[in-house]
Amino acid sequence: MIYFIDEDIGQAEAWCFSLRTAGFETEQIRDANSAYRTLSSVDNVELVFIDVMLAVNDSVGSDGGDYNRKRTEDNMITGLCLLDDLSAKLGPQFLKKCILLSCTGKDRVLSRIRAKSNELKVPFWPKFDFQEPRDFTDKVKEILNK
Repeated sequence: MIYFIDEDIGQAEAWCFSLRTAGFETEQIRDANSAYRTLSSVDNVELVFIDVMLAVNDSVGSDGGDYNRKRTEDNMITGLCLLDDLSAKLGPQFLKKCILLSCTGKDRVLSRIRAKSNELKVPFWPKFDFQEPRDFTDKVKEILNK
């Protein structure tokens, strides 16, 4: 299963549709709290794409992770917080299945993404590198050798 954690419904749907057309199973998750709960309890993870500027569900309690506005810097680094939490809970093997995504052009956020990517050895794919959903799918196929 390829998990796609992003509230950007239009782009996420297009990329997931392209992946499913290529024979992959996908599941979309639209907020950090739900992603933490789901990924903490599944064992069928092939890849996990995590959008850095990810929404949170303020109505979720502590069992869904602690993703408040202060910690996530007003949702600017929510995906990085989620990645840290999943790493702590699921270990370094899980990180080998993760890829960070973002379309930010903000230097401050980009530097945080690159630092976390280097620290945890998790690839970062800028969203604007993919002109078409098929480009995204081709890169996924390449890394999964399919």
